[in-house]
Parts: sequence; structure tokens; C-alpha cells
Amino acid sequence: MPEQSVVFREEPVFPPEIFKEIIDHLADLFSPIEDTNLRVKATKKEMQVIALVSKVFLSIARAFLFQEIYFNVRQTLPLGSIANFFAKNERVAWVVNRVDLLFHNQYFANEERITSLFELPNVEILSISQNIFFKLEKEAYESSSSDISTYGLRSFLEHYLQSGKRLNTLRVSYLDHLPFTKILSSPTLQSLHLSKCNLSTPFHQVPSSESGLTSITIDGGVIHVSILANFRRLEKLYLSSEYVMTNNLIPTNVPIFPSLKYLFKMFPPDFGFEEESMEPEELTDIKFITDNSPNLTCLSLQYQDLGYAPPVALSPSLVDLALEWRGAACHPFNKASHRAPIEALSSFKHPSLKTLGLKLTVLIFGDAVVDQSVVFANLLDTFGDIVSLAMDTDSTRFPSLDSLSIAILIRRQTSSEDEIWDCGSLKGSLEQHIQRLNTTDRYKFRSQVGVERITEVER
Repeated sequence: MPEQSVVFREEPVFPPEIFKEIIDHLADLFSPIEDTNLRVKATKKEMQVIALVSKVFLSIARAFLFQEIYFNVRQTLPLGSIANFFAKNERVAWVVNRVDLLFHNQYFANEERITSLFELPNVEILSISQNIFFKLEKEAYESSSSDISTYGLRSFLEHYLQSGKRLNTLRVSYLDHLPFTKILSSPTLQSLHLSKCNLSTPFHQVPSSESGLTSITIDGGVIHVSILANFRRLEKLYLSSEYVMTNNLIPTNVPIFPSLKYLFKMFPPDFGFEEESMEPEELTDIKFITDNSPNLTCLSLQYQDLGYAPPVALSPSLVDLALEWRGAACHPFNKASHRAPIEALSSFKHPSLKTLGLKLTVLIFGDAVVDQSVVFANLLDTFGDIVSLAMDTDSTRFPSLDSLSIAILIRRQTSSEDEIWDCGSLKGSLEQHIQRLNTTDRYKFRSQVGVERITEVER
């Protein structure tokens, strides 16, 4: 009887699902990294090592390696070769979830070379940005605005707006003349982020199908309100320091923003108006938006100056109000020059407000502090007044308040290493002062105080 041979495998074989679970948990280790770019880079670096283990590991790591792809478009970038790679590797093309394009010139114009980039089936986030230095140079020497069609990007963008099965987020930076008709009629787009885009031309062309956009962010650009008026399902609107133009809008008895629930507005340090009686256009536009938003429940206002806080009317439907001040104060700290938070809180009254959040970040710079006790006394006095107003112990301004949160961060910037700045003492004094002012149990109260000393470099 011949001797029976026994064949042992060199390594155990597990289902790919088990390996996938292990690698997924490894990727989760990078989740705490707050910076998105650093998190993606760290994850991809680890997955490049894992992809070399075996074909099974490669197939799993591929999803992380190609989930987000970034193109820094220059003349030397072989876009044609990249497009061919995706055409020949359908499994790789299938895992692409996000595409970021940063272009510096018009060498992206040959659309035939990048046809395969049009066919990535699962793209959910699309980001297109122009190099700001190239844009400024173009406008300076050619006296013309950048047109998205000049760079061969219009067909690329319109394809994903109309044919993308999953595209839900579009981010555009430093580009003008966008195809808003296509954006409005996109069947899947839900979020639009516009950064430094000039969209001040009135727009009244409403597509046959109502836009599904629910969130719009306008970061440092100008947009005509007639464009916003087309987004009837808009629920969240974020506005930076640039104002929204409202002129030439046809009056209507129907609310323009019937679905708007959340509004964020950032105010710049000042408007530069010479006449105090002149009403800033930003206030006019905010009032216009709030007046046309019957279901607005959350309002978040961010002020970039401790000495400026324009009055904003609160909508009757409001239940959640967040106020934030960020500013710098020159030593010695002058309470009279930083009364904006006090005046703003004094003007706010709302019978049905449920939640109030207050955040103050102050950077103190200037000459070395000689008498620290005087500075601390001024800070305690100022913040004590602010906290007292927010607490509304007599229930005259916010009688329905359920929750109040206050966060204070004081940063002392100094170039002198010899200066004594007792962070612990000031922090403890502020915390004790706040607790002494908290004399009501009508609502839930939370507070957070931070005090730190920084150098000019750290700022």
C-alpha cells in the first residue's frame, strides 16, 4: 500500500471578510486625526504597505487608496494616462468616492484625454478649485474673469451634475460663470460649497424640476439672492463675511426660504462705513433672509470683533441661538472698547428661545503687564457682565430657556519670556466668578474656561 502523502498549506486561509474587518479596524485608528488631509495621508501610507502583502490584501486596501483622489493639474500632469488607468481597472474606478481638482492653467482643456474620468460611477463629492495666484495674474494681465469653460471643466462638471448617480456634494473655489441651470436641475446634489466665487449677476431661470439642494455654504464670495431663491428645499445656509446681494428681486407674498431651518452668519470686524446712520447691506440681507424663513429654528452669529455687534432681529420661530465673538484686545484691557457682547445680549429678547450658546475668544497683546491684578480685575468685570446678561436670572429676556452654555478662552500674546502671566489663577478666578453668578436652576448650565500664554510665533 503506497504511502499516503499529506499536503499542508503554508499559511491558513481565512475568508476575505475577516481580513477586511481587521483592515477596517486598522483604518479606524486614524479617525481621531482632526485634519482631514493628514488623516487621509496617514491612512493611505499604511494601506500602501498592506497592499503589498497579498492579492487579497491589495483588493481590500485598494478601497482606501483610491477612495479619495486628488489631481494637482499642471501642464506636466499625465491626465490621459490616469484616465486610461481607470478605464482598464474598473474595480479601482468603482471605489472612487471623492475627486479633488486643483488646476493652475488651461492645460486641462483637452477633454478627449480624460473621458474615463467622466465614468467614475460612485463619486459622491466633487471639488474643483483654481489656483488663486493664477486667477489674480490672469485678471491683472487680461482684464477678464476666469470662465470655467476656458479650462475644459464645464463638460466634466455638467456630466456629474446630470449623469452622476451618487454625486451629493459639490465644492467650487475661485471660479466664476458656473452652470447654475445644471446645478439647479441636478437629480442628486444636496450640498453646495462656494468659496470666493463671484455670482452677483441676477438669475431668474427656474428649471422644470425643483432643486434638491438642502445645504449651501458661501465662503468669502458674493451671490445674488435670486440664485438662492431657486432652492426651495434649502434647510441650511452658511454665510461668511461677504454679503448676499438682494437688489432687483421681485417681491412676493410667498416665503422665499420655506424650508430653511439653520442660518449661520459671520460678521467682519467692521464695514468701513463713514456715516453711522447708514445701515450695512449685510444687515439688510440678513433681515431679508430671516423675514422669508418662517421655519427658521437655529441661528448662529459669529463676530470677528469684540467692539462690533450689529443688531439682528430674531425670528419668532427661533429656538436655538449661538453667539460667538473672536477678537484681539490691546493691553491694558479697556472694558469700554469691548462692550459689543454686552450690548448685543442686552438687545436680544425672545419668549420661546430654548437653547443659548455663548463663546468668547480674546487675544490680549501689547506691552508687558506690570500690574497683573488690574488686568484680571478688568477681565472679570467685563466677562461677569456678559455672563450675567446671558443667565437672565429674572427671566425677562429668555423666559423659556432650557439650556445655557458659556465658553471663554483668553490668550495672552507676549514676546517677553520674563513676563509673569498666571494662567491658573485667572482661570480659577473666572470659574469661581461664573459659578457665583449662577443662582438659578431654571435651565441646564454648562461653562468652560481656558487661559493660556502664547508667543507671537504660536499665534
